[in-house]
Amino acid sequence: MQKKHNPQELPLRFERVRREIKSARHLALAFGRNTTSDTPDLPPRSEVPIAPHKVVVGMDYAASYSAVCDVATCRLWFDFARPLSFEFAVHDVDVIEISGCLNVQSEDLARFDKSFATNWGNAPDVSGCLKMDTPALHDLHNAQSAHWQPSQREQACVATATSSAAKTQDCATSNYAASVEFVGCTAQETSGSQAIHACQKTALGKAPQVPCEWYPIILPPPKDERTRPCGERPKGNAVRLNMSRHKVRYSPTQIPLPLSCNVDFKQIPPLDTYMILNKITAKCGEIALNPLSASARADMGGYCWMCELTLPPDDFFALNLEQTQLGQEKIIELAINDDVFVFMAENISDNRHFAQRNYTVSGRSLTAKLGADYALGRNGVIEQDLYASQIAQQQVADLGFTLEWKTVDWLIQSNTYTLTDKSPIAVIMDLAQACGAFVYSHPSEPKLFVLPKWREAAWNVPTASPALIVPSNIILQISGQKNVNTQCHGVFVFGTGQSAKAAHVVRSGSDGLPETSALSHAVYTDLIACQAAGIAALSETGTHKTETITLPVMKKYNLGIAEIGRIWRFNEPNGAWNAVIQGVSVSVSVEGDVPVVKQTVTADRYLGT
Repeated sequence: MQKKHNPQELPLRFERVRREIKSARHLALAFGRNTTSDTPDLPPRSEVPIAPHKVVVGMDYAASYSAVCDVATCRLWFDFARPLSFEFAVHDVDVIEISGCLNVQSEDLARFDKSFATNWGNAPDVSGCLKMDTPALHDLHNAQSAHWQPSQREQACVATATSSAAKTQDCATSNYAASVEFVGCTAQETSGSQAIHACQKTALGKAPQVPCEWYPIILPPPKDERTRPCGERPKGNAVRLNMSRHKVRYSPTQIPLPLSCNVDFKQIPPLDTYMILNKITAKCGEIALNPLSASARADMGGYCWMCELTLPPDDFFALNLEQTQLGQEKIIELAINDDVFVFMAENISDNRHFAQRNYTVSGRSLTAKLGADYALGRNGVIEQDLYASQIAQQQVADLGFTLEWKTVDWLIQSNTYTLTDKSPIAVIMDLAQACGAFVYSHPSEPKLFVLPKWREAAWNVPTASPALIVPSNIILQISGQKNVNTQCHGVFVFGTGQSAKAAHVVRSGSDGLPETSALSHAVYTDLIACQAAGIAALSETGTHKTETITLPVMKKYNLGIAEIGRIWRFNEPNGAWNAVIQGVSVSVSVEGDVPVVKQTVTADRYLGT
């Protein structure tokens, strides 16, 4: 009797089915057209036929000969430190190097019987000096012969034994190493078709002078300041924002933020009124002076400041300048606000007008002592390798002066630069002018600077980032003179010394024509100097306009005395333009019992072709 189940209970039987693990050679996926058939069993792995491994039997034998094919065997000739003995190589599997002039690489060579012959033509007879030695070779029986054309026989040759030589029989043996020295022999060696005599070892001396070569230098194209004013775009996590606080009272209607990649950038606030208070003092030692007027000027053409001071009679006679001699000049210190000028009282003059009399004392800054008037000339040749900056610093090292070289620097080899009775400043100016730079003197300290005339090439100045923006409301007077010249696009720069370098400096995007006058100097021993000199020479060509601008001096509004060589931007009502400061003259006068300080700036404005 079958048991009745509760309708709410449903018996379910779960059985565990054991699955047999198939062999790794079986694939439980039936791929193929006949999907009904089972996958046949694969034979055991040991029964699967394996394709035989192909072994390359034979030899890939190749020989390469240079033009020195007929050189007498086992002879080493040095020519520019390069061996000429048998440039012969054979390549095969499992290279085995064999010592000697003939390098043969092989693997498990079989027995060779009378199978190797070497034929030579038009070469000296070397008695028994050819031998092939390899570790894996069997005995060689009468296996080597050399046939020579009648020629001179070499005598008294020194043979050097090689290592791992196989046993040879009935062979004339004369063993060689990688290099064989011939002693007391005369041989003819052929290179191509010309004979080489005298096989003695040749010793090499100092390398000869390398002939001067021309290296083209293509100058980069002008920068587009509208799209990329500061060069390459910096990384996102390193954006250069020059935010600095200037202690200047600005107009409450304007908040200037000097955002620029130029760290020297300064901005003059555009105010309606500028408050200027000038303070002028002068002294000579402990003697206080009351100047009636004063001036100081400098430019790229000189190397020192020229100063002038007008004094009343009492102050002038207190100095007792009429009794001074050369080299004993008295030192006068002139202070114009925060700017100090120190100069030597070298010249005096007097002015008389309706019973009024005053005296003018003029002179140069302390760096004038480096000139021919005070310093002796030097002779000789620089006998060691020195950089241009080192040669310049040597000229002032023992005279109490310092020098900062802030332009391109390059190595000048020994015995290249001659002093030829030059004063210290003449040497410094000569090196500076050679690389397109100028010498600038510190106004109050015994210190010189060598600076580039063109921080940017002339054609890049109109779009360059300026160091100062001058608004139109502070320009007191401006005038200009236009000079039209041919714009040159190339210049040859070459040296004249033993280590001379030369270059053809060409503006990018041009064919280098027309060319300006070539430059030559003994110190052009590096392409860096050639490029700097070429840029300066090409920058002088083209149409330029010399602008003369009169400005006040108000340091608290970021308008101090102009620094020569800087790029300034001048905002005029009809447009803004950039120019390079080439000279500055500071004048002090008294107007209504009030000292007035003005500066006249000479700037070079490039107008293009």
